[in-house]
Amino acid sequence: MQKRIKTFIFILACSPFLIQCATKDDIQVLNYRIRDLNKKVEDMKANTVGEMRKRQADSSGQLDDLHRDMLELKSQLEETAHLNRRLQEQNKELELNYQNQTKEQNAQFETRLAELNTEVEQQRSQVKNLQDARLLEAERKAAAAAKAAEAARLRAQRASARSAGDDAIFIRADRKKVIYKNASSATPVRTAAVSSSRTAATPAPAPAQKAAPPKQSSSTDYQAQGQAKFDAGKYQAAFDLFQKHIDKNGSGSKTLQARYMMGECLYKQQAYDQAILQYQKIVSSYPGHPMTSKAMFRQAMSFEQLTEKGTAKLLYETIISSYGSSPEAVKAKKKLSQL
Repeated sequence: MQKRIKTFIFILACSPFLIQCATKDDIQVLNYRIRDLNKKVEDMKANTVGEMRKRQADSSGQLDDLHRDMLELKSQLEETAHLNRRLQEQNKELELNYQNQTKEQNAQFETRLAELNTEVEQQRSQVKNLQDARLLEAERKAAAAAKAAEAARLRAQRASARSAGDDAIFIRADRKKVIYKNASSATPVRTAAVSSSRTAATPAPAPAQKAAPPKQSSSTDYQAQGQAKFDAGKYQAAFDLFQKHIDKNGSGSKTLQARYMMGECLYKQQAYDQAILQYQKIVSSYPGHPMTSKAMFRQAMSFEQLTEKGTAKLLYETIISSYGSSPEAVKAKKKLSQL
């Protein structure tokens, strides 16, 4: 467009010189061309400049929109940055609160754990004291029962001697010796006093016509006899036979089994206190032996029967911790789940 304008100006500038040498027709043609050129220039101004102005206006509007968008984005960015700063401050505050709460909870937990450990130790001590008291009480009852059994045996011997009609002599440490005659004699014959330090009885000579009872064979198997009595449900007789086996053999695996069976006889007779004492002899004398876990398990069951569930629970836990590979440990776990 500028090139055409420059050409038009150049022609106008040169027109005075051309007029002198140009003809009239040429001048007319030139005028036509000039008018045509002017028309094109006007058309170009009307079309191109208007369109450019329109485009410029559109561009200006777009720039304004972009400027507004940029301002809005800038505002949003500033708001976001402000929110981020607030969130960071809140995160720091929350983290500090969490650390303080964690420290406080840990301190409370450690304090509570120490209190629980103290309570557990106190309970263990109480359980042990209770167990010791139960054992002492069981020992006292067993001693009383043994004393009563011995007194009953002596009464039975006296009654047997009276019914036999033979002369019999009974000596007591705090009494005088008394000789009982036959049943027809109404008055007993008293002899001199016996010293209180004498404890063995001196029997009278046996009548010649009465043969002495046969001695028990040293080869008698009290263990087998006791087991047979136990299987037959005669627990007291079985207990006596097992005791004879222990008195005869002293120690050994069979003796340990006999001791355990004595506890079983007492357990079957519901003499749980005395059964605990029998089992305790195995626990105390044979630690680590497979029979010990069985005896301890039966002790726990005996305490459970005596409604001493705390002591029973402690024994079950001891079996699990000390005899974890034994069959009784499996049974103890099952028992603990039921308590």
